[in-house]
Amino acid sequence: MNIEYLNSRAMRSLGIQFLFVTANKYENAELENRLVHLKDNTNTYYKFGMQQCTIGYLGSYLVAHLHLQQQGSTRPHASLLSINEAYEAIKPLCVILVGIAFGRDSNTQKIGDVLFSQKIKPYGLVRRSSGISGEVITEDRNEPIEAGYSIMSIVQNFAFWANHVNLRYKVHLGTLLSGEELVDNEKYKKYLLHTFSIADNSIIGGEMEAVGLTSVMSRVENINWLVVKAICDWADGNKSENKADRQQLAAQNAVDACVKLLSTDNLTQLPNYRRTRKNYDEDFNFLLINGYKMFYARNKYCFSLKALSRQINLTESELRDLEAFKIVDGKPIFKRLKQKKALKLQDALHCGNELFEATYTEHEQFFFGNKDRVGLCPPERAKAVIFDFDGTLTIKERHVSTWQKIWEYLGYDLTICEDLHSRFSNGDISHEEWCEITTDYFVKKHLCKEDMLEIARKISLLPGTIDVLQELNKYDIPVYICSGSIDIIIESVLGDLARYVKKIASNKFAYDASGKRLIAILGTKYDFKGKSDFIISVADELNISTSDIVFVGNSNNDELAVHSGAKTVVINPKLTCGYNREIWHYFGGVNVTDLREILPYLIPDHYLLNEMRKG
Repeated sequence: MNIEYLNSRAMRSLGIQFLFVTANKYENAELENRLVHLKDNTNTYYKFGMQQCTIGYLGSYLVAHLHLQQQGSTRPHASLLSINEAYEAIKPLCVILVGIAFGRDSNTQKIGDVLFSQKIKPYGLVRRSSGISGEVITEDRNEPIEAGYSIMSIVQNFAFWANHVNLRYKVHLGTLLSGEELVDNEKYKKYLLHTFSIADNSIIGGEMEAVGLTSVMSRVENINWLVVKAICDWADGNKSENKADRQQLAAQNAVDACVKLLSTDNLTQLPNYRRTRKNYDEDFNFLLINGYKMFYARNKYCFSLKALSRQINLTESELRDLEAFKIVDGKPIFKRLKQKKALKLQDALHCGNELFEATYTEHEQFFFGNKDRVGLCPPERAKAVIFDFDGTLTIKERHVSTWQKIWEYLGYDLTICEDLHSRFSNGDISHEEWCEITTDYFVKKHLCKEDMLEIARKISLLPGTIDVLQELNKYDIPVYICSGSIDIIIESVLGDLARYVKKIASNKFAYDASGKRLIAILGTKYDFKGKSDFIISVADELNISTSDIVFVGNSNNDELAVHSGAKTVVINPKLTCGYNREIWHYFGGVNVTDLREILPYLIPDHYLLNEMRKG
């Protein structure tokens, strides 16, 4: 990738009117990924003082992107001073702060939902006085700051969240709290909401940089500004839970909302908006469309040409033509598409700028040329589905596994269970020794079958499990369960649904004839790296390829399933990165509340992913 630095004269000639600001690494990565280069294979920057901005197209507009070196507002390289310096250097018409935030209420909001700021409410200035009884009285002395009137009017009138039925997130408009503190305490969050909701009951979440932005923008006449952030946590003490995945998802959705807003002509309604030469030229620019990557992404998201055509303003014929490129002297001659249409295609396929680059991988080339479409993407329905159990088919509770439930039920400290797991993971004990030691602990507490059934009664299947099993049975797709859980637990929780499962591979408990005394734990050989072996055995049993099998899991002990050659789907990830495409071919979601959401990965010719999102 080439690098180009603009001088001040060249920068002024571009007439950039939108400045985007990000604060953490995920926000930066997502925005940079969606920027379209001014020139092919060239990153363009503008330096000013000790900082620099990336220059490129976001949606239909030429923008500058400033990434803050520090989070927060008042530190030397945080939003207050950095945005002020950037504004003076670029003089944009509008400044948009984009990124992650905490949400107000998990009952009405979800991780990944996007928050648009109608107002910013600082919470740093309060008066604390004594009441009649000596109690501390907190008085809000912060004035709310309204977002730019013109940009907010455009957002409200545009209502893109209603026009784009396939959005994977909801949009909330309201007041955002902003302060220097990183809030991750349920009581303190409730205090903030209580204190500052007295005068404003429209609070939708909170973050750390907006107060710095508003401090700068309040000194500038006729400037429009906006804060667009997505929910990554609830500021309730659980910020570290799936932190990376949640922040990445939130950053992705916040940037996506901005791209959709900037993919229309609506922002030309801003006062003092001036069409530059670049704005005119972009209508006549054509971008190369990498046919290999387009085909790969289209199949990855289960888009037929017909389904993709319905989503964007391109005909099936136009789309088909992009994948009908010629090979000359062993090299592909990719087709080109008008920039506006190309950006719509990029957005629909959730692609980065690689869609517009000529490079490709051997796998992408192979998959494109394979008429049988056997690859990592599911253009055909699965011929068999293998599920993990704990946290996959069951509702996740406090990240507690079935085994941990048993240890807790017997009154043991969970550190014993965790220590045994660590010793096995480190190779200090074998799986057989792990089972023997665990048996000794359980025997001491007289664990019996009735105890196991009592534990099972407290475990619930994920909603939609019945429908998924019935649907797979309807299409004659055999179902298997391969789990590190225990047979009696799995069979008890499934109940009558067990008839839809061809085989269950799990650990087994052996009891005496009365069923009152545990004799041994018979460890399964199909856990951890053994899951790959089980998948291979199923393929041999059914006389199919492992690539015809879809494995659905949720945790790190499921990661090795990918080595079998099966397609892998992760939902509600625990101790694993759902975005790691070397392990998980498909990321079903960080907050899957209904198992039916994964049907597009299992029966893609009947269930389209975009239609499931719409539903």
